[in-house]
Amino acid sequence: MLMVSFFIMKYLILALFLVGCASIGIPKQDIGISEPVQPLSVELDSENVTGIVFLDTELKCVVAGGKEPYTISWSMGNCSGKDCRLQVGIGSYDVACKVKDARGTQGEASIEINVEKKQKDIDIVITLGDSLTEGFGLISPKDSNWASLFSKKYNATLHNLAVSGADTFVVIEQQLPKYRRLNISQNSIVFLWIGANDIATFTIPNDFKQNYADIVAELVSKGADLILLNIPDASKLSVADDVQSQVDSYFEQFGFSSGLSVGGITKEIIDVYNNMIYQVARDYNLDVVDIYSYMDRFSDDVISSDRFHPNEEGHKLIAEKVETEFESFYPDVTFY
Repeated sequence: MLMVSFFIMKYLILALFLVGCASIGIPKQDIGISEPVQPLSVELDSENVTGIVFLDTELKCVVAGGKEPYTISWSMGNCSGKDCRLQVGIGSYDVACKVKDARGTQGEASIEINVEKKQKDIDIVITLGDSLTEGFGLISPKDSNWASLFSKKYNATLHNLAVSGADTFVVIEQQLPKYRRLNISQNSIVFLWIGANDIATFTIPNDFKQNYADIVAELVSKGADLILLNIPDASKLSVADDVQSQVDSYFEQFGFSSGLSVGGITKEIIDVYNNMIYQVARDYNLDVVDIYSYMDRFSDDVISSDRFHPNEEGHKLIAEKVETEFESFYPDVTFY
């Protein structure tokens, strides 16, 4: 009986001790008693894991269990804590979120991101524009202009509607009616290169932008893919130097210095019209081939005798530029 009373007193004293510990804030684990900890769990959540050509997506690392605070690291992306923004081009990517809790327990979750190429089958090429596309000054323009060279590479049928001297008004009045009569399919690609003659004939910029937008609206309405070319920088041609000399000579005969930079003025005017082309391109989510900057490649030996239009070698350069840009827009082109 005495032994039983001893054990009862022992456990009573222990119970009182535990109650006392709790009342003065002594952690239970300090006497060997602890609450169960949930296992560390890590998951990745994404709003989008696939894209075409380029993907901009948000990722979130979802953490549960373990013991806070957590230390979080990411394998790639612009990340802070549990949130990460990923901006990637074509390819497959394994994105991982690694977590370490206050006890040193580690967890990890990963997700596969796929950004695919833009697919394009091409069997018909349609071009609208002016002498730069028609091939003014070439011995055999139908065979050696850039549009013809481009079409031959892809074994595509070419409908070149461009005519020398055309501006946006001519495209609307003469080339679009011909375009409407063509059999356009999803395997057609359309190029629009217009604007140089609008500058030469002093088309009011706002009229040019409206014309250009109207042309683009109709071209895309038939379902074909449309690619735009901007206006080349004529100030980089040697003919601009000749014009500068003539302007300077004119003022010098009166004892004045012209103070005018023909190249600078020309560049500023072209920039105004090109900015409008890019505005329309953004409105319709269209690609633009940057011929303007490409003019650095144009030395006198690729320009015809009129000192302005490209010769056969010049058209080859333009075709190469268009091909390079086209294949960047459509990396997985099917040849017929």
